[in-house]
Amino acid sequence: AESVAALLMVGTIAGILITNFRVRNMVWGPGSVWAEPLQSRSAYWPPDLVEHLGNTAFLAYYLAAIAFAILWTLGWHTRLVGPLMLITEVSIVEHNPVVGDQGDNILRIGLLLLMFMHTNEHWSLDARRRSRTAAVPVTRTSGISSVVAVAKNLWRSHQVLPRWFTNG
Repeated sequence: AESVAALLMVGTIAGILITNFRVRNMVWGPGSVWAEPLQSRSAYWPPDLVEHLGNTAFLAYYLAAIAFAILWTLGWHTRLVGPLMLITEVSIVEHNPVVGDQGDNILRIGLLLLMFMHTNEHWSLDARRRSRTAAVPVTRTSGISSVVAVAKNLWRSHQVLPRWFTNG
C-alpha cells in the first residue's frame, strides 16, 4: 500500500511539473514577477530557493526536480532522493502562492509522511538492490563504525529506522 501511494503521489508531482514545462518561467520562474507582492514573504517557510535564479539556472533546477521525481518513482535510492525531491517541489510551487491551492498542501503533507515509511519495499530498484546485498550490522556503541554501517545500509537501501517507526 505504501509503494502504491508513493507511486501515485510522485507520479502526480512529475505530471504537474512536466505538463507545466512550457509555462514554467511565467508561473514559477523569472517571468513570474507579476505576482511580486505575494512573492516577497520573507517571514514564511520554506525559504524561497528559486527567487534569484535566472532562466538557465531555473531551468536546471526545474529539470532536477523532474529528475528527482522520476528517480523516486523508479525507486532509485528513495531515502536519499525523496527529501531532495520534496525540497525542490516545495520551493518551486511556493515561489508563486497565487497558483497553489490546498491540494499542494495535502500532497506535501503526504510526501512528508512517506519520507518516514518503507515505500521502496516493492516494485522498485531499491528492492532489487536490497535482494542482492546483505545489511551491515549496526553496533550500539557510538563511533565511526556505526556511522559507516548506517551509511552503507542507507546506500544499499536496507532498513535504517526501526520497523515500528516506518510502518504505514
